[in-house]
Amino acid sequence: VFFVVARMNIRYRKPAKYDDEIVIHVTGLPTAGVKVEHTYEIKRGDELLATAETTIVCTNSQGKAVPVPSGLLP
Repeated sequence: VFFVVARMNIRYRKPAKYDDEIVIHVTGLPTAGVKVEHTYEIKRGDELLATAETTIVCTNSQGKAVPVPSGLLP
């Protein structure tokens, strides 16, 4: 199986600079069927720099959507 990014949404709030130490908090949302969804918070210390969401779809080698294998689900 392959995992492809089907959707990505990001909202930038403040810039990060090259030497900044940032932390990315990732939350997995309940998964069913062919997709896996996550939300993200990107922070520098307590300062929120960006929020994001992704939808990742499980496919076979021909690019057809297939159910996420049960062994990969939480």
